[in-house]
Amino acid sequence: MNIESFKRIKKEKGINNYEIHKRSGVLESTLSEFERGKHTDLRISTLIKIADALDVTLDELVGRKKNGIFLNPDDYIKKNEINKSIVIGTFESKK
Repeated sequence: MNIESFKRIKKEKGINNYEIHKRSGVLESTLSEFERGKHTDLRISTLIKIADALDVTLDELVGRKKNGIFLNPDDYIKKNEINKSIVIGTFESKK
């Protein structure tokens, strides 16, 4: 998970670690340690709980998307070999 994305989402939503804990069951100490950079490798099941508690997608939580838009489409294309026009939402046939 991206620390900056986590902090930004919390600020935008006006939510603190205690509220995320209540909604997700993830310990407040885990959330605080993550924010301080001491706990950086969270399990996917934990990330899903946090994303659900914040009402965002996993992509948004880990910093790959904001409001459904990939933050760096070129990186996504390189990794997934997808036509760039499809990623940004237009349709072109790939020949």
